[in-house]
Amino acid sequence: MRNTGIPVILLWTIFGGWSAIRLIQRLARESRINGAVLQGALAGYLMLGLASGLLLCGLETIQPGSFRGIDIGTGAVGLDHSVWGLNFAELNYFAFVSLTTMG
Repeated sequence: MRNTGIPVILLWTIFGGWSAIRLIQRLARESRINGAVLQGALAGYLMLGLASGLLLCGLETIQPGSFRGIDIGTGAVGLDHSVWGLNFAELNYFAFVSLTTMG
């Protein structure tokens, strides 16, 4: 289990998700909207997307081939589906597309 990378991916996902939730909770308490609040909201949204991408990487590591059909035009047909062969950019792209279309 130590060589799979699952603990690192899960810990980063938990940390990123927890940080995004705390940031969003603090922003919800703000009474006035200014530039700093908007920058914080954007940072929270980006952190939520990155945490989702890491969660998808963890899912792909646990169940290899979960996202085999995802190809954003890079010709990723014969990718190695071990933890070190994951295409983090494609999984993050998928996470952000899912986040923006559901929102």
